[in-house]
Amino acid sequence: MVSVMSNLRTLALHAAREPAALLAEAFTSGTVVAETKTNRHDLVSVWDRRVEEMLKTSLSGHDAVFWGEETGRQSPAEPGQLEWIIDPIDGTSNFVHGYPMFSISIAAAIDNTVVAGVVIDPVAGTEFSADVTGAYRNNEPIVARPGPAHESQYNLITSFPAAEVLHRMPE
Repeated sequence: MVSVMSNLRTLALHAAREPAALLAEAFTSGTVVAETKTNRHDLVSVWDRRVEEMLKTSLSGHDAVFWGEETGRQSPAEPGQLEWIIDPIDGTSNFVHGYPMFSISIAAAIDNTVVAGVVIDPVAGTEFSADVTGAYRNNEPIVARPGPAHESQYNLITSFPAAEVLHRMPE
């Protein structure tokens, strides 16, 4: 089973590399156009849709079902069935507005449990991945540092919609 999970990580990495290169090129060209989905913060670009379709094509087979941000959940996975969960551009607002902080995010789940995942930063070219064997940065094992000793040392990075919600929350 470990080799299956490791293969899913490798498969997701290979599937995401070509779309990542295309996103990096589109980002540097500065010609990204988007439209709103549900509100002014919820954007979608032609690249979101194109990358999601590319990933679904690359990852098809293996009797898998898909849950994509742009196309929704194809159908619930059957017990033991592989489900690919795809966010083609995690950070579309940043992508559209020229901020180089966005990624391609892919997870492989079996029985509602994520067993492998990949996050690629197209601009920096950095690949993060994980499976049951561990977490990797550019295929090199990641070694975790000890966490902060006190919660005052934690950092929180958020987007505009989440910042608005936090601002309205009572202390």
